[in-house]
Amino acid sequence: MRRFHAVLASAAAVAVCVVGAPAAHAADSITVSYANSVSGDLGTLQVKAEASSDITALTAHIVSPTTGQEVGLVGPEDFVLFSGTAQDGLWRTRTPLHLPDFASYQVDIEASDSAGDHVSVPRAGGLSYFVVADLSDVAVDRTSVDSGHRDVTLSGTLRGRWPDSGELRALPGHTVYVSVSYPDDWLDTSAVSDAQGRISLTLPLGNSATIQAYYRPDNTAPNALYGESPQIAVGIEKTPTRAVLHTSPSRIDLNQQVTLTGRLEQLTDGVWQPLPDVSGGILFGPSAEYNDLVGGFTTSADGSFRADYTPPESGFFQVTSLSADPFISDTVGRSDVVTVLQPARFTDYSAYRLDRHHVRTEGHIAFDGNITPATADVALQFSADGTHWKTLSTVEARWDGSGEYGFSADVTKTRAGYFRARFDGADTWQTVTTGTVQVASA
Repeated sequence: MRRFHAVLASAAAVAVCVVGAPAAHAADSITVSYANSVSGDLGTLQVKAEASSDITALTAHIVSPTTGQEVGLVGPEDFVLFSGTAQDGLWRTRTPLHLPDFASYQVDIEASDSAGDHVSVPRAGGLSYFVVADLSDVAVDRTSVDSGHRDVTLSGTLRGRWPDSGELRALPGHTVYVSVSYPDDWLDTSAVSDAQGRISLTLPLGNSATIQAYYRPDNTAPNALYGESPQIAVGIEKTPTRAVLHTSPSRIDLNQQVTLTGRLEQLTDGVWQPLPDVSGGILFGPSAEYNDLVGGFTTSADGSFRADYTPPESGFFQVTSLSADPFISDTVGRSDVVTVLQPARFTDYSAYRLDRHHVRTEGHIAFDGNITPATADVALQFSADGTHWKTLSTVEARWDGSGEYGFSADVTKTRAGYFRARFDGADTWQTVTTGTVQVASA
């Protein structure tokens, strides 16, 4: 088979030729809609035609774009019905055409039907007779990258599909471009195919990426049409991180300070190592949704950081760091709960005998912090020796309108001894006890 050199064709001109300019010409009852190259098989000509009777013959005249002379003739015996019917169908040549040059050829069509009608359609379409670049075998050696393996090697073969045979042949000495698309950036690089058409590139990746190789006409014979590889997705395996947090003290009164010490670490080769020079923020609150900003931090060389804070209520620290390195996971950590005891105090207390069998105890308790209890239960206690105490009864201290909660109760007790009141704040308020009051027997 003879070999011919391609003429240069712009991508826009090629696109027009491949699609073909619509040519609806009718003589009596025959209409030729278009004639053009088959996509992916540019040497094969296809013709779309319809008629009220069966179309019996198609002839294509291939005309040179430079001389205007006919350089090829496709007779009726060379066409076969590819799809549709003889009255409304798509015909294709049985085999690819053999033409003298790579070029965009004009196609004139003649058509006849069984009713004896005949039509001649000049410029019915065009044949894009070019080599098409093929990069279908391009691949990478890794489908994911990580902190210790940030490079991928792309390799493949630049080949061209010849229009006269459909054969794929190597295209040596041509430039192949490679596009690397990141989530928020991109880069382009290139390589020249070797004597066997092969390319190989090592690509340092800065993030997960989509990679694609492509060829564009470069005036190196044969000047093949544009071709591209499939898009290749390369993921990223982020290095796990963690925050190791400690609070001291873990139980405080309101307005006392707590110190948070922490250390950010990354898992490297199965061992937790310091994560230095990483910035983040610290929150404190009773839940993940309700919290206050404590401040920011940057880890030192050993991954450590520290913050002092005076919390208004019980809660926990939340630590978040955002790594500037896409290969390092962001860190989210949570400390143990810090218990902040809201203040409670008895403002007054008294106990005195009412009669032989009863003692009246009464007083007030105040809550000066950020939270007041829904129910303030006060235990009324007795001790015969002032050391060992027993609860006689529990009463509810009620809001008295002045900012304090008052309580009063008459307890049955004939013996002499000591009386006091006690409020158990559990994990929310301070636990407080009144002074003791000695009451004699009747």
